[in-house]
Amino acid sequence: MFVLFGMPLISMMFFKPSEPPPKQIKASPEEISPHIWGYFGERAVKQRLKDPESAKFQGQFVGLKSVPCGEVNSKNSYGGYSGYQRYLTAQNGIVVFEKDMPITEFEKVWSEMCR
Repeated sequence: MFVLFGMPLISMMFFKPSEPPPKQIKASPEEISPHIWGYFGERAVKQRLKDPESAKFQGQFVGLKSVPCGEVNSKNSYGGYSGYQRYLTAQNGIVVFEKDMPITEFEKVWSEMCR
């Protein structure tokens, strides 16, 4: 008799009922702190680097439409730092480095998004 009725009681004592998932807050990009955008920008940039732990950031800011912009220096395949290069990060996490496109195109995008 204990086995039939005791086991559900014991399991109720040790296991909490599942809680509903936390409520998601929907906010427009303008309502999100620049510090948070900067964090997401750094995180996205590090995912594209060969040695993410070596990343050194400078001149970071949030441009128009909450686009994180800045410069990053990191180690290359040979273990040496390759020099600072500009980047911008779209809200969907896509990172564009200065070297990813012709400099005239990058300058145009930079001047439109990172001011």
